[in-house]
Parts: sequence; C-alpha cells; structure tokens
Amino acid sequence: MLYQYKCRICGCEFDDFQPMGARDFDTCPKCSCVAEKKLTPPNFSFGFTLSEESRFVPYKKDELVRNV
Repeated sequence: MLYQYKCRICGCEFDDFQPMGARDFDTCPKCSCVAEKKLTPPNFSFGFTLSEESRFVPYKKDELVRNV
C-alpha cells in the first residue's frame, strides 16, 4: 500500500510503498531522521461517487452515480 509520511525534523512529506500493517514510521529521504505516518482517507469508492449536482448545489439531497 502507498502510505504518506511527514518528517518530524525538516517537515518533508513523501510517499512510500509498504506492506499492509507496516510500522508507523520511516526514514526521511532528505535528512535521514524519523518520519511519522500521516492519517489519510481511504482511496477507494466502491464504484459510486456523488453526482456533480450533489457536490456543488447546497441543500440538495445526495445522489450517487456509478463510476465503473
């Protein structure tokens, strides 16, 4: 899986492929210090997304459209 990390020291943000359930830290490519895993939303939608109208029209009932 692709995880996002942020360095504690220099603030560098980077992505790294790790096996699922990998440790919560990695080595920063810039300064070689400890970088922590960032919490990010999942990157999948189960085949449905909100329609364009549901995203941009306030108070409109949410409408799902299939994106597969």
